[in-house]
Amino acid sequence: MREISIRRHFEYLREYSGINFHTHQLRHTFATLMLEGGCDIFSLSKMMGHSDIKTTTIYLAASTVHLQRQMEKHPLNDF
Repeated sequence: MREISIRRHFEYLREYSGINFHTHQLRHTFATLMLEGGCDIFSLSKMMGHSDIKTTTIYLAASTVHLQRQMEKHPLNDF
């Protein structure tokens, strides 16, 4: 698909669904859901086409619940 046809496709989806969203928001949502689903950041970086992991971190917005669950996994949490 060419960029122009992808843009038209998303314009149609916005109009049809009545939801105002942007493709960049979809990238943020994808990255966050993948991270919260257990995907490692290296793999996520490759999936998003980034050559530098630092770029991938810009897209991550982990929820408070996810962060709390990750902290509960720490080995010292059992003490």
